Amino acid sequence: MVYKHRRNQVRVIPDRLNPVIIDLVGENFIDILKAKDIGEGGLSVYVPYQFAGCIIDREIELIITLPEVRSFKTRGMIRHKGQKQGFYFGIAFTQIEQKDLEKLKAYIKIRSGQGHIVK
Repeated sequence: MVYKHRRNQVRVIPDRLNPVIIDLVGENFIDILKAKDIGEGGLSVYVPYQFAGCIIDREIELIITLPEVRSFKTRGMIRHKGQKQGFYFGIAFTQIEQKDLEKLKAYIKIRSGQGHIVK
């Protein structure tokens, strides 16, 4: 399913002890990173360096591993870079299967219910 969703939905902060792991596969890079935050429309990931291979508006493949949930593949577009509390960049989902979106919604519901919402 092609996914077009603006960022007007809840984003949650993953638990540091049970992180959301993101495998990124881009044109010039492959990396495994932790999510800074995640929502139905996308996520942001911390990077331990400025990530020279990160090109804005370039589509990449992602494998998302939520705690205690089977990993799933999706695609996203790199939208921005940032340096607040470390280097990170934001990714908007461009394709996500409905069954995987349901897994993500369930995770978001749990984390938001615990008060871990990005403000």
